[in-house]
Amino acid sequence: MPDDKERNPLARYVRGGPASEGWSHNEDRLISERAADYPLLMVCNTSIWKHHSMLADIPWTREIEKVIGWDGYVYMFLYINPTDADARGIKDGDIVKIYNERGIVLGGAVVSQKVIAGAVNMDKAGGTDHIDPIKINRGGSPNCINPITPLSENAYGLAATGYLIEVAKVTGAEMQEWRETYPEAFAREYDPAYGPLFNGWVEEGGI
Repeated sequence: MPDDKERNPLARYVRGGPASEGWSHNEDRLISERAADYPLLMVCNTSIWKHHSMLADIPWTREIEKVIGWDGYVYMFLYINPTDADARGIKDGDIVKIYNERGIVLGGAVVSQKVIAGAVNMDKAGGTDHIDPIKINRGGSPNCINPITPLSENAYGLAATGYLIEVAKVTGAEMQEWRETYPEAFAREYDPAYGPLFNGWVEEGGI
């Protein structure tokens, strides 16, 4: 594919650009214009305790990688540097929303030097417990808001880490608004030790 700007014969880093100039992706970095609205870089790793979202319902591993929110729900942790947390009024254990123009993912804040200022860290594939299937993920799956464009015009690749987001503390008023707007999401059966239960998703007794 000699005209593919992203996949040259010699592999090298490319910054991307607008589609009008022949690019299939644009830069999602702290030096891009989007960083004015989304000034943090999301870093996602694969959890050592589960394979994607499989094994996410085991109580003793959930204790290791989860934060119990003030609403009783058990959230995937989000590591955030003290500098960034202080600037946003975020403290350990707060329920936070990680968001960009593609949607919102909820998490539990862990204020730590484990991650550098300017970046946050959340493991991939926390779960598919959606408040709104299109816009709000409560299960802690940052893949819901990563870039959806392919890495190249001729080859697909998932950009599961290294994209721009912002983080804010979730207020009680905001959570109550979601409860009133999406009552069915909050009515699903749920156990803090295991997560969303089978009966919350399957009707008429399932199989």
